[in-house]
Amino acid sequence: MSFQDDLKTDFRNFLYVIWKSRGWTPTKQQYLAAQFLQHAGQTDPKHKTKRRILSARRKFGKSELTATYICWLLYCNPDTTVMVVSGAEKHAKKIVRICRLLIETVSILQPLIPGRDMKDGELAFDVGLRDQTKAGKEPSVAAYGIGGQITGSHVDHIIPDDIETPENSLTVDLRDKLIERTREFEDMLNPGGSLTYLGTPQTDQSIYFYWANYYEMIRIPSEYPENQEYLAPWLIEDLREGRAKPGDPVDPDRFNIEEIVDRRAKSGESRYALQYLLDPGRANADLYPLKLADFIVYPVALDIGPKKILWQNKKPMDGLPLVGRNKDQFYQPGFVSEEFDNFSTTTMTIDPAGHGSDEVGYAVGKELNGYCHVCVTGGLEGGHSEQTLTTLALIAKEYGVKRILVEKNFGDGMYASLLRPVVTRICGKVSVEDHPTWGKGQKEVRIIDTLEPALNQHRIVIDPRVAKDVTLMKQLVDITRERGCLRHDDRLEALAMLVSSMIDTMQVDVYRILEEQRINRIREAAREFDKKIAGQWGTLGSKGSYSKNPKYNPRKSRKSWINR
Repeated sequence: MSFQDDLKTDFRNFLYVIWKSRGWTPTKQQYLAAQFLQHAGQTDPKHKTKRRILSARRKFGKSELTATYICWLLYCNPDTTVMVVSGAEKHAKKIVRICRLLIETVSILQPLIPGRDMKDGELAFDVGLRDQTKAGKEPSVAAYGIGGQITGSHVDHIIPDDIETPENSLTVDLRDKLIERTREFEDMLNPGGSLTYLGTPQTDQSIYFYWANYYEMIRIPSEYPENQEYLAPWLIEDLREGRAKPGDPVDPDRFNIEEIVDRRAKSGESRYALQYLLDPGRANADLYPLKLADFIVYPVALDIGPKKILWQNKKPMDGLPLVGRNKDQFYQPGFVSEEFDNFSTTTMTIDPAGHGSDEVGYAVGKELNGYCHVCVTGGLEGGHSEQTLTTLALIAKEYGVKRILVEKNFGDGMYASLLRPVVTRICGKVSVEDHPTWGKGQKEVRIIDTLEPALNQHRIVIDPRVAKDVTLMKQLVDITRERGCLRHDDRLEALAMLVSSMIDTMQVDVYRILEEQRINRIREAAREFDKKIAGQWGTLGSKGSYSKNPKYNPRKSRKSWINR
């Protein structure tokens, strides 16, 4: 068998050669995924069809794998036609751009470079070896967004890559529309053609799980899971044979345990379960991702807070309202250090009332060593009335607020303009401005993606008065990622804005900060000791001799019996 035959008969060989020429090295999981792309649906008795779904975690390298797969299809048959469809046209364009780059730079693919008179654009191109006498109207490779004009096309291979996005899968109606749109693929395939979905679920009701009822689907998560539904067969075999256990990284060469811990902390449990474990069951169990138990309840003073405070879930905090699901409740801190320090900043966030019975939600918090200490939360009626503005300013003055951030969506920044003179009159020099980043994207997703990672890491300390804010806590435990799931969310949004304003400082390593502070105290004590010694004996020079000091100079000391 020739070298060319080896590349054509086994996509894994082709993948190795192409990636090696680019300085890339496929991992074991990428080789196995390549084997699935080539053979899925051809031997499985349940899905004996060239339809397959490869669901892989974020950062798996799907875009590069997809582009290489397309190049392999063209290498095997230059007359074939491929359509790449994505949730956004720019992502499909990226895949086509990678294909074109590989053809241009890898020597064995250069015969596929489009000829001078052939189509060669960002969204579509023809390949050089294509038989122009047989070529139809479809280009060799074309990129489309799922919302674009794709009907009327007829191709050999359709590759929906990341066709599901947060925007087009938010609601049941949007997901139904997306499913109807993908049904059209069957009408566009030429006889004997293939349909290959690649993607990461965006919701527990993902269209990938819908089509898994009809096509063969595998998932390659970040770690070996307990739930083996749709799990790649070679991963199931690893678990069965004892070569791996739940929690072990699936692809340690590319996504090791340190990366897993970091991603879990930054994403939050429910999002991590969906986009990295690819586990709809676990994600559905976490439909309500924000939990009371993840707070630390401890009195928040005006000026100082404990340098170190730790979370635990063994000793419940008595006397607080229980609005959580099942046994979700507040707990006492596990440890509070005896050392206290000044808070670094005090911020107030405001969610202006929209309309009707909406409140003006507010939250005040202070930052110390990577923790957000929430002093007070609440809601006011009256919208932008003088009384409401005055009350907000008085709250800011009471808690020593230095900065006020307002959601800009209300009146395009009008609320901050109305509040600023009132705050200046009552509080003096306090910054009042629109929140620089808040207000983009779906509100519910924005709130959860801000609060969940901070709560999972137990970085939010709330005063008992905040824990008693039943309205806020009910909003917190009831929120989901579904649009419009809450009738009112003003207090919760103010809290999320507060945490968002401190997100950079909350990502620091608390133990590293405390260690640096300890070392600085030792150094300061050493400097003070050196000053004290220098005052009595002089300072020790670089050569070990003491510098001159009017209080003591060994050269001018009285003669001893040795040199008399």
